[in-house]
Amino acid sequence: MLIPKQKGNMEELTYLYENSLKACEIAGQLSEISDKAKEQQLSYIQSEVDELKVALEQGDLVEQLDACQDILVTVFGYLAKLEKQGAMIGKACIKTADNNLSKFPDSLGVASATQHFYKEVKGVNTVMQFNEKHKRYVIRNHNGKYLKCKGFVENDLSDCFMKGEEE
Repeated sequence: MLIPKQKGNMEELTYLYENSLKACEIAGQLSEISDKAKEQQLSYIQSEVDELKVALEQGDLVEQLDACQDILVTVFGYLAKLEKQGAMIGKACIKTADNNLSKFPDSLGVASATQHFYKEVKGVNTVMQFNEKHKRYVIRNHNGKYLKCKGFVENDLSDCFMKGEEE
């Protein structure tokens, strides 16, 4: 079944984000940035992940969707706490998006070197596929998990905090 592409997904995601922050503000959570407050927020996230797992096990698509939405809301709440401590969330989002895409090599040479590395150094058999639309290679292990390409540089978000704002 083909599902038509929805238009304006970012508008809806922005709406969810802004209203999640509004809810945090109403609840007084934006000023709660202690480690204890962040541990509590993390427990909310974990609770929603647990609900997603149950919904998946039950095959309940509506509850899966609900749990995913609640995960976003609770993660947004955590991000709001970090933002209060000087985190530049937008910059971190852009860096993370770009870094995530860099896991997929655009050259056959790098893709082949990646396969060789996993086989010879890590002892992992892989399968390589080429994504025609994005002109990128995907290297997967036997479980279907995609693997980082050889030479991948981990995401460094250390410059995503305003100086003097960390606590």
